[in-house]
Amino acid sequence: MIYIFNQRVRCVILAVVGMAYAIPAMAQDYDKAQNVQEIVVVGNNPQNDNLLLPQVGVKSFSAEDFIKMPSMFGEPDVLRTIQSQPGVSGGIEGFSGIFVRGGENDQNLYVLHHLPLYNVSHLGGLFSAFNVAVTDKTKFFKSGFPAQYGGRLSSVTDIRMRESDFEEYHGEASIGLLSGNIFVTGPIIEDYLAFSIGVRRSWSEIITLPALAIINHSKKGEGLKEIFGYSFMDVNAKLDYRFTDEFTGYTHFYYGDDAVKKGEKKFSFPGEDAYEEEKVLRLKWGNMGAATGLAFRPNDILFMSLDGYYSHYGSRLKLSNDEQSADGSMYSQKTNKNAIDDMGASLESDFSIGDALVMKFGGDYVHHKYRPEEVVIENSIQNGGYQSPAATPDVIANEMAVWTDNTLSLSDWFGASLGVRWNSWSSGDVRHTHLEPRASMRLTIPDAFSLKGSYTRTHQYVQQVSNSYINMPTDPWLPIGTKFDPLESDQVSAGIYGNLAEGCYFSVEGYYKWMRNLLDYKEDAAAMSSHTPWDEKLTAGKGWAYGMDVSLNKETGRLTGSISYGLMWNYRQFDELNGGESFPAKYDNRHKLNITGRYQITDEVAFDFSWTYMTGNRVTVALQNFQGMGIGTTSDHDDLHTGFTQDVAPMMNSGAPWGADYFHARNNVRLPAYHRLDLGISITTEYWNDTVGIWSFGLYNAYCHMNPVGIKKEGIEDLSGVWDTKFQTLGLLPIFPSISYTYKF
Repeated sequence: MIYIFNQRVRCVILAVVGMAYAIPAMAQDYDKAQNVQEIVVVGNNPQNDNLLLPQVGVKSFSAEDFIKMPSMFGEPDVLRTIQSQPGVSGGIEGFSGIFVRGGENDQNLYVLHHLPLYNVSHLGGLFSAFNVAVTDKTKFFKSGFPAQYGGRLSSVTDIRMRESDFEEYHGEASIGLLSGNIFVTGPIIEDYLAFSIGVRRSWSEIITLPALAIINHSKKGEGLKEIFGYSFMDVNAKLDYRFTDEFTGYTHFYYGDDAVKKGEKKFSFPGEDAYEEEKVLRLKWGNMGAATGLAFRPNDILFMSLDGYYSHYGSRLKLSNDEQSADGSMYSQKTNKNAIDDMGASLESDFSIGDALVMKFGGDYVHHKYRPEEVVIENSIQNGGYQSPAATPDVIANEMAVWTDNTLSLSDWFGASLGVRWNSWSSGDVRHTHLEPRASMRLTIPDAFSLKGSYTRTHQYVQQVSNSYINMPTDPWLPIGTKFDPLESDQVSAGIYGNLAEGCYFSVEGYYKWMRNLLDYKEDAAAMSSHTPWDEKLTAGKGWAYGMDVSLNKETGRLTGSISYGLMWNYRQFDELNGGESFPAKYDNRHKLNITGRYQITDEVAFDFSWTYMTGNRVTVALQNFQGMGIGTTSDHDDLHTGFTQDVAPMMNSGAPWGADYFHARNNVRLPAYHRLDLGISITTEYWNDTVGIWSFGLYNAYCHMNPVGIKKEGIEDLSGVWDTKFQTLGLLPIFPSISYTYKF
């Protein structure tokens, strides 16, 4: 049967290739076919995309678009630019997470030149893992996903790298406050083989050394020493091949890594009993992988590609405590690991028939190896001890998909994209199959306006679950398909799009999104043992989000930029959480306004600005407290019980002298509104031999508004012994100046 199947596949491929050569005359009759495909698929003209693409909720960026945005620490950033889009919440201040139309951060698919990535952040999220110097075109979808993409509910970010230069060597080098970057490209065999490589490395651990030395010198008299270190690195290397004008290929390698350590050391003074204790928390996370592919374009009608990749994601959290004294030694360590290994392949073919039809079809296969959770606890006393591993068995899964996407332009006023994706995910005896219809439609009112609508269904088989308010890169990815039903989403979108003038256009989109089988930790998950299986700590529920996105863009003249506004509602409901009642999601940000722009003062000097306003995030806060819970004793009468009996209110450690916290609802308090102004100025100087130098100066949070990231609760006891509480918002990032220099050669 396998042989027959392979023979059929070969016959289909040979038939398609044969058709391409059998009808070369059609390529002459349809000279515009390739241009039509660029309009529909690639999207080189944002104004044309806005009016003519049938897809809803798609935005294209060039590398220059990222550079135009004011940067933090002198680093242009892909995800920070995407955060400025309507319908996209930025999450926590200073972090590069994106929460799209009510979704979570793990519901976004990131593809770096055919290589899917699980980790996309550096410095806990201050930078994204995408090096702008190596990028070319980026497409961001928040609805109307083409059928070729699957596996995530909320968004798709497809980043294509620059093609290597086959004729001459050139590149650029940048230096900023926290990191440096170098990019070089050029031919290996002229016209046939070329390379490009980009390396970015932080030196924050070097910069913090003097400050750390000063702090430790001041604390030496207290017998204390602070331990801190952080570094990140990413490498992109790419080979491009040109076997013939019709037959090309590439191989791309990516490596990204972050390492953090934070701790404290206590020690005794000379003359005292020898004592030393060191507590250190170490975090490490990152991605590495490689992708390779071949592309075949015999004419302007047909395009075929075959791609394969390997990807590894891993994270590790290690907490150690080492104590040495005259009485002996004690050592304890807890390590929590999470990892995913993927091997995948995809086949895609595009076939164009004039201006009327572009047909795309293909298939994907991915072999997953998940390590959901590995906890190792080590203890030793006086050189004796034990090691207690608690590892969830690896989960092996296979995922397959077959899809087709067809774009029709039957007339100047009508266009549609109709597609369907069939998914199959299996692990052991568990198998899930789903059909995902995708449809978008455009009705153009002559020359100036279009009405569009779309419907999309998607599924997701892995989820990153966090049990803290701030999503961390080390939060585990869990293969939910083995224990729970896969996440599922339906989204409908519709809007009006139009051109106001040359280079000036607008869009107004409304959407409604249903999400099912979402996972969250149970109320008592924090009290469960580390040996409790991960699936027993979770519960499933649903969510829904709706709203409206408005944007106005101007791309010509000395002043360019955009104004965008998002009106958003976002809710969750779990039978085992919040008493079964629905509650607003953490990022239920009702209003979001972004104003970004660049003013080209002269040909050499440009001024950039960006102002963001967003309704605050939601947090869960105990607004009431109870004292006397559980059983206690008085100092005078040991047998006198106070408070409630054990069967009514079991003994508990409230953790605060003012009593036990009472949470009447999830996400019951909204933080104050978030707003921030970023400014930047760039000065370009041309040197000899067409080389260029660019100085970039910036102010992040220019008027130093301390945006709250959380709430701190404190107790106050008056003279009569009655406790009261007060709340204080906590800010993270004040004003940050930045400077960087880029040399292009």
